[in-house]
Amino acid sequence: MVTNFKFTNGKVTDELYLVNNGKDELLTDFWGFNDGKKLFIKLGFNIFPAVPQQNTFEVFGAKHISNYHNNPKQGDIKITSMDLDLKILQLNMETGKFF
Repeated sequence: MVTNFKFTNGKVTDELYLVNNGKDELLTDFWGFNDGKKLFIKLGFNIFPAVPQQNTFEVFGAKHISNYHNNPKQGDIKITSMDLDLKILQLNMETGKFF
């Protein structure tokens, strides 16, 4: 049995879908996946490639989405911007968590 997946990379979030009988089913509960060439790891709402480093893996990624506000005054238009604060994170091989 062959399982087909579809990965979409968005500006703020990434999604992984299971393709079954031509229908896309969003997967929300997974740790990572391998596309046959690279390992990808889910952190927060995003998926990042894992880079082998000695006995562990590192990702250049973010654990969460940041929300920036412009501190408006009364009557001003409030502008909100969402972004990822990317940094190098190392995988703890015993717990599966990043630091």
